[in-house]
Amino acid sequence: MARPAAPLTAFLVGYAAAQAGGGPQAVAEANRKAAKLAVGWKPEEPEQ
Repeated sequence: MARPAAPLTAFLVGYAAAQAGGGPQAVAEANRKAAKLAVGWKPEEPEQ
C-alpha cells in the first residue's frame, strides 16, 4: 500500500506534540488525533 503522505504526517504529529509541551503523552495524543482524521478521510471523486 502506498503511503506518500506518511513523512509529512509524521512531521506534523511531532510538531503538534511539541506545541502541546512534548513528551510521550503529547505524541500519543497527536498521533491519536491524526489517526482519527485518517480513518475518516474520503478520497476525492475524479472529475469527469
